[in-house]
Amino acid sequence: MEQTRQRSNIVLATEFNLVKISNEDLDKSVQDLVDFSPVYRCLHIYTVLGERDTFELYYRTQRKHQARLVSERQGNASRTLAAYQSYFYQIAGFFVVEDQVLHTTDGLITRETMDDLWDMAVSKVAAVLRAHEAYSQEALLLRHVKELIVWFNQTMQDYGFNVSQMYDILLEMRDLYNEMLMRSWAYIFKDIFQTDDYTPVTVHNEEDYSRMMKQFPYQDLNLHQLDYPKTFPFSGFVPRVYEQVTHFIDESAKFAENLNLSQTDIDNMVRKSVNLLLTRTLNSCLAAMIKQERLRLPQLIQIWTNMTHLEEACPHWEEAISAVTGTALEQLHSARLYGSSIFKDARKDAETELRDQLKGQLNQFFGLANYQWTPSEIASGPSSYITDMVTFLDSSFQTVFKALPEDVAETCCLDACKHIGKTLVGFLASPEESSQINMNGIKSFNWDIIKCEEFAKTCPVQCSDPNMLQSAFEEIRQLVNLFMNMDWSSYVADYRNQYRSKYPRVKPKTIAAVLEKFKESEQKKSIFTFKRGERDRRRFLDTIIKRLHELADTFVSESGTQIPHTDSNM
Repeated sequence: MEQTRQRSNIVLATEFNLVKISNEDLDKSVQDLVDFSPVYRCLHIYTVLGERDTFELYYRTQRKHQARLVSERQGNASRTLAAYQSYFYQIAGFFVVEDQVLHTTDGLITRETMDDLWDMAVSKVAAVLRAHEAYSQEALLLRHVKELIVWFNQTMQDYGFNVSQMYDILLEMRDLYNEMLMRSWAYIFKDIFQTDDYTPVTVHNEEDYSRMMKQFPYQDLNLHQLDYPKTFPFSGFVPRVYEQVTHFIDESAKFAENLNLSQTDIDNMVRKSVNLLLTRTLNSCLAAMIKQERLRLPQLIQIWTNMTHLEEACPHWEEAISAVTGTALEQLHSARLYGSSIFKDARKDAETELRDQLKGQLNQFFGLANYQWTPSEIASGPSSYITDMVTFLDSSFQTVFKALPEDVAETCCLDACKHIGKTLVGFLASPEESSQINMNGIKSFNWDIIKCEEFAKTCPVQCSDPNMLQSAFEEIRQLVNLFMNMDWSSYVADYRNQYRSKYPRVKPKTIAAVLEKFKESEQKKSIFTFKRGERDRRRFLDTIIKRLHELADTFVSESGTQIPHTDSNM
């Protein structure tokens, strides 16, 4: 009996004797490929000896141990398709053999025991796949593994095993697959944006024109009728991005094949993946592209234009999804793609960056300003930097900004004018700019304001309101007029009534800051003067400044202080 037990140990420890499979063996049964005689012989011997129960327990224990071994992979195992094939072939082979033993022996193994072994193996497979997924970087390999698992599931289901948990694993792999795709597409998008020249695409012959029309669904009858060379309104990254999103739709749909999903489920799955690509991957790449330091006004304007054409292409992506999933657009009850909102947001970002860069260009001109705030004579014309800045704006809005819609160009022009007006106010009021200012300085500064107002009147941008651009300079105009007229009494008296006031845009705090400089200049000029009129004027200015500070603090006068009326020469 002991010799028999030792012989069975050898048989069960070395697995069954497998025959090498050739193409001719594919139609053979498991009995033709595996030699089961050692198991049958051992079972017969133990049965004759009256120890069948001992052999059944021993067989089941050994096979459980072997099922655990075949379901586990070493941590450093090769992560290649061949390695995964070998892994699943071993598991399938193990259970095919056990199924044969189940049906050819009388109770050596039971269906319940088989199901327990299967549940254990599936949990091991899930752990192995999750561990390997954490290190996997290849979407194509993952898709091949998915196809392998699909065939594995079909095989095991044919043998009566419950494969629902394996399909749950496939759904987990689907999410990982999409993450891998999006990582790959992030590099693709970055390369597209980094290599684009941000100039309109020009084609020189019919072949190039046809190729572009196949690559991107753009329709323009006027362009079609033009002679060569023909120039499209968008740059090269528009057709390339469109093509890559379409390719992503195809790649995402491939993973859904053979997952026992309905067309609607597949459509929802693909839409979810594409929406994630657009809202997360492409959106972040667009944001990074717009913030590139190398981009200048013409490039940003081109990006703005490109976003419009990509937004118009979104319905074609809807059609592409329906084509690969077999679901009609009019029958869909799922959410649409978010591409339209993504490109609208990107267009807004480009417009914001455009305005910021335009203000940056203006600041470069302002950096050239060199005002003399206490000159002995009034200047004969505007500052040279103001003249250059206005020439730059006029040229820019006649050329590069012409590519934008009128409302966008109008917003950019208004924003530029507001920035100029605000900066000019800062020149007068800022203590860092000067500590003194006299009337000649204010009147010289007035030439620059006149130059800016002339630009606002003759700006090449078509505005919805003819006076809108000029309104950007109202604060600085009213501030300068107030000082040139010395109209303090009128300002204070009408402060409560903004409709009657001639200076409604000017803040008391701003006036007080400039008046402090004005007083300081006069005080320095008459420091050794003891005339009564000079002393009265200084007291008058002090009273005005005090009253302005009160207005600035309260916005509504509570004081009964009377401001003496005086003429402009006082």
